[in-house]
Parts: sequence; structure tokens; C-alpha cells
Amino acid sequence: MNQLLIPVSAVGDEGLPVDVMVKIPEVQPPDTPSVPLEVVHVQGFVLAVDNDYLFQGRLKGVYERPCDRCLADARVSWNLEVGWLFEEGPGGAYVLKTLDDDVDELDAVFTERRATQGGTVDLGPCVWEEVVLNVPLKFLCKPECRGLCPRCGANFNDAPCTCGSGETINEAPANGLADLARLFPDLAPKKLEE
Repeated sequence: MNQLLIPVSAVGDEGLPVDVMVKIPEVQPPDTPSVPLEVVHVQGFVLAVDNDYLFQGRLKGVYERPCDRCLADARVSWNLEVGWLFEEGPGGAYVLKTLDDDVDELDAVFTERRATQGGTVDLGPCVWEEVVLNVPLKFLCKPECRGLCPRCGANFNDAPCTCGSGETINEAPANGLADLARLFPDLAPKKLEE
């Protein structure tokens, strides 16, 4: 049973509370890449506004992935306030509303309208969109993560490097990209012979 499929007939004068924990595969469209999130908490109210339905609430979750610097587990919490306005429309397609000079305050805040389908409001696509748009660009186990030694792979967060390179997180190797150029000799620029 889809917990995010809300029958509009169940929305009373006081609104309909929504408080569900949703597993990401339940809202993820087929053939889309996965996100580093297992469960999202959807909490809020569905309210009747004239002939439309408004969901106001919060989405919460924890993105988990290896740290971009040291590969330890990194967890990034998120808590997002959302508002979505639904109106009767054809076949569940998204209906974009254009702004003009005569819009009221509510329409100015909710410029995108999502269509209801068969007397229901489906919050699933909206939840998925917010989950994807809020994936962090960088995952760090802690803000001061020092990363790994580029030679021996030692974690600078745990102890100093023992490979004898003498490098620290702030020192770059003296040879720059020369090692990379040796790995790909065909890509190295040709020197002009005199």
C-alpha cells in the first residue's frame, strides 16, 4: 500500500495529517540512479484550498556514504520544509503555472502545481524530487577531516603517515603530475625537436 497516495475524500475541514516513514525504493522511479538515503520521514498536513489541495510539511532523513576524503562512513542529516499545491488535472502530469501580475500571495509561493489523479494526491514524485535535489555535493565524516596519505593510504585522522614520504595534508608532492604523465605516455605532449 502506497502511504503517500492520499485520497482527497479523506481530507476534511481540519486537513489530513501525514506522518509516515517511506523507504526510498517506494518513491524512486524505475531506471533511475539510487541515492545514498534509505528512509525519508514525511510529516505534515494535506489541506483543501478552494478546489485545490495543499501539502505543507517537512521531509527528514540521513544521507549516508563514504567520506570523500578518508572513506570512513559519513552521515549528513537534512530537514526540509516543503509546500506543494495540487489541482485536478489530466493523467497525473505536472502542470506548471506561470506567474503574472495578478497572482495572489499563495500562488506566488507555490508556482508549480502538480496534478491529482483519480481523486488522489500522490506525494511520492514530490518526495523523490526533493530527495534528489538535496543530495549533498560533498560528504565528509567531519568538517576537519584530514584525508588519506596519497602514497600509503594511511588515514591522517587516526595517526601520522608511516610511509616516510614526509607529506602532510597541506604539502603537495614535489613531482606534481609527473607520475600521472608516466602512467599515460601516449597523452603526454610531444616536445618539439630542435
